[in-house]
Amino acid sequence: MTKLKHVDFKLKARYYTYGELNEDTRYLFIAFHGYGQMASYFIRNFEGLGKEYFIVVPEGLHHFYLEGMTGRVGASWMTKEDRQTDIENQSAYLNEIVAQFDELKKSNVKLIVFGFSQGVATALRWIVRNEIKVNSFLNWAGSLPNDLEANAVESIMKGVNIKLILGEDDPYINEKVKSEMKSLIHTYKLNIENITYQGDHRIYPKILNKIVNQ
Repeated sequence: MTKLKHVDFKLKARYYTYGELNEDTRYLFIAFHGYGQMASYFIRNFEGLGKEYFIVVPEGLHHFYLEGMTGRVGASWMTKEDRQTDIENQSAYLNEIVAQFDELKKSNVKLIVFGFSQGVATALRWIVRNEIKVNSFLNWAGSLPNDLEANAVESIMKGVNIKLILGEDDPYINEKVKSEMKSLIHTYKLNIENITYQGDHRIYPKILNKIVNQ
C-alpha cells in the first residue's frame, strides 16, 4: 500500500539584498518576485529607491529551466503539488530571513512588503499566517490568495497602507481576474488605493519610484 510521508531536514536557501543598513535606513523593503523570475535580476527594479531603503529579495524555492533542459533558469514559489508543504516551507524560509534583521524592530524603520504577480499571494499568505506587522503592502499585478481566513486578514491588515497597481495593457489582468480581485477585497475588508499605469505585465522602475515616494 502506498503511503505519503514527509520528512523534516535542514535546508539552505539564498536571498539578495541591495543597499546598506545604517543611520540613513528608514525602510526595510521586502520584494517577492513573480513566476519564472530570479531574485538576482528582480532586485534590479528597486536599485533606484534611494539610500533610505534597504532592499531584501527572497527567491522561490522551486528552480527550473525556462525552456527545455538547459539555458535560463527561473524560480517559482509553489505549484498545486503538495501545496500545503510548500506554504509551510515558504514561511519557515521567510521568517529566517526576517530574523536576520531583528534589530530593525527596535528602531523606527518601517516595513514595506512588495509583491509582483505570483509573489503577491505568497507575500500576503506569509504576512497573515505569521502575523507580520507591516506598514505598507504593494500589490503589483498579482491576484490575492483565496484561502485565507477573512477575519485574520482584516485584523492583520487593518491600518496597513495597501496599494493595488495594475497596467492598462496587462494581458494577465482580464475582467474575470479584476472581478475576483474585487470580490476578495470585499471579503477581506481591505482598504485599498487603486493605481493604474500605461504598460503591460512588468515593473516599471520610474513608476515604482514615483508610487513609493508619494
